[in-house]
Amino acid sequence: MICWNSSSPWTRIAAPPKDAPAGDGTADHQGTAFLLATVHRTAAPGYGHSTPHSPPVQPALVHADYRTEHHVSNPIPPSTRSPKKPKIVVWILLAAAVVAAIIGYAVAQGNSKAASPQAADAATTEQQVVRENSRVLSQAPSEKAVLVEFLDFECEACGAAYPFVEELRAEYSENVTFVQRYFPLPGHLNSMNAAVAVESAAQQDAYEPMYKKMFDTQAQWGESADNKSALFRTYAEDLGLDMAAYDAAVADPATEERVKLDVNDGKALGVTGTPTFFLDGKMLNVQTLEQFRAAVEATAAN
Repeated sequence: MICWNSSSPWTRIAAPPKDAPAGDGTADHQGTAFLLATVHRTAAPGYGHSTPHSPPVQPALVHADYRTEHHVSNPIPPSTRSPKKPKIVVWILLAAAVVAAIIGYAVAQGNSKAASPQAADAATTEQQVVRENSRVLSQAPSEKAVLVEFLDFECEACGAAYPFVEELRAEYSENVTFVQRYFPLPGHLNSMNAAVAVESAAQQDAYEPMYKKMFDTQAQWGESADNKSALFRTYAEDLGLDMAAYDAAVADPATEERVKLDVNDGKALGVTGTPTFFLDGKMLNVQTLEQFRAAVEATAAN
């Protein structure tokens, strides 16, 4: 599986290996470019909605106009005029008014109810982009923007983006908070193992050094057909972690569930590949690194 497509800004940095295996039918990774989340909203028909081919019907006015015209052109003799017809017209008018009122109320209620899910969706989206337990790579002391990256530690494109992200951190650490979320893809054998290893280290406040270790050594273990969990354990040892606690965290199913929480949020947000970035809650759609930097700079300056 390849970690980018030809239109990704990371393609210029990391060319795909010539001996890369063919895709396995799952969704390939994508770079930041062209990760568009297109939402098609179709309004459901409801009370008070008419189709383009159905003209408005006004039964009360039709009856009233008809009686006026009939009365002028063909007067009805007093002996044959029915005294009940005026009452019928009045009842029709009253019924029409009641129906109109009911329809108006239903439409108003429908619009009111339609606004609530939209507000809820906005709140849910904000929560999904960054959660309280999301891994913060660096917290800006004067935060003006938040850059979130969904990443896969075995993804070559993520490895290519890694030094660029570090450049942005060095340049905008004062105003931009950097958050990272796990998005291991099934096409990589060790992507979940790496995410679990990093999360286990993060539970000992060692997220950043373990994250860097993964990308600094990616060429040594990436795309391997062997399980590299033992290698990742040596990284934890090199960082001086409590190995009993690390081993317990790796073996705990809750650690993998924590990783999957990020994956589920990413899918709900329209993430289909890595790396995918969100700047202040909105998915970045850029085609070059210059555009990426400009977007971060503009947001950090506000």
